Amino acid sequence: MITCHTRLEYFFYFSIPIYSAYKIMRDPNQGTNKRPDSNWHHVCFGLCLDEDDFDFSAVADQSFYSNIDQCDNCFDKCGKYQAVTSDYYDNTSGLKIDRGHLLPNGITNQDALWQSTTFTLTNVAPQHSTFNQVAWNQLEWSVLKQLS
Repeated sequence: MITCHTRLEYFFYFSIPIYSAYKIMRDPNQGTNKRPDSNWHHVCFGLCLDEDDFDFSAVADQSFYSNIDQCDNCFDKCGKYQAVTSDYYDNTSGLKIDRGHLLPNGITNQDALWQSTTFTLTNVAPQHSTFNQVAWNQLEWSVLKQLS
């Protein structure tokens, strides 16, 4: 799989992406990975930079994935400019809001690391559950079919 992240527009005030654009070429001879468990514990460390005590050197070599990695204890430090898991608590059932991937997980399923990084909330827009699970899902599958 070849990819080039061409554009990401992010609205810091509301901690949501506006849009994300990629150029992707899938290898028809390459295998695919199963969808990982939904794990929303990834953050974009590039949005944690204004924190004085954040050790950015630990993730500085991960630029291909925009310094996205799993975060277990950094949500307090990284939640100022990006959504974190707690922002979605009680919204799924009460408001029927899903985390809708902008770059669908299934499109990246030829690269396990890249696939797991789609579960960062900088790659998510809040979507009504029905829209996400029906119309958006159909669009994701249509794009995947065109790439295959």
